[in-house]
Amino acid sequence: FAKSGLRGSTTGAGGTGSYLLDLLAKTSVATIDVYDGDRLLTHNAFRAPGAVSLDELDTRPHKASFLASRYDPFRTGIRGHDCFVTAENLHLLDECTFVFVCIDSGTARRTIVEHLISRGIPFIDCGLGMLINDEQHAIFGTVRATLVTTERADAARNYLSFGNDEPGDDVYASNVQVAELNAMNACMAVMRFKQYLRFYVDLRGETQWTFGTSTNTMSGDAA
Repeated sequence: FAKSGLRGSTTGAGGTGSYLLDLLAKTSVATIDVYDGDRLLTHNAFRAPGAVSLDELDTRPHKASFLASRYDPFRTGIRGHDCFVTAENLHLLDECTFVFVCIDSGTARRTIVEHLISRGIPFIDCGLGMLINDEQHAIFGTVRATLVTTERADAARNYLSFGNDEPGDDVYASNVQVAELNAMNACMAVMRFKQYLRFYVDLRGETQWTFGTSTNTMSGDAA
């Protein structure tokens, strides 16, 4: 990247967040801060790149610091913060020049998104939704990456879901293993990020980019 001084952040080190960390670690972004208050358990170990041993899982490490430490032999500038970003500590994001939001709570998303917009901090909101197709007894999945900047904030609000997430409403909440969709979500987000940085050509200026598993098609909506 030309802008190697960027300080980025990911909120949520779950499936998509862990793949995001893996991809961003291989860029010249100067600092990557990872925020997540959850612990690493069997189901989310299967949603992360690489492998975690049983001995490591037995210690119930915090996801953020554990995943960040995996890159210590590779590079510097990655820091894990074992806490959720809430209304009480939103200031943690104020020094970031770009943020990736990877959370499954609509209420928490609203809190973070509104703060980032008010501060003029660009971000990408990642989303992965899954439903059961009763006729085919198979899963229908949608992967989303929404780029929000000061210029496109009003348009982007139309794409973001701020409803409360109920565990029974989404197959993903049942801990189904779809690491390939987590990886795709991260790839889409990082490619959109690189377009934002003018590393890749961006001819359409899309606000939202989605992929559906049932048709294998991608679609984008320009701001």
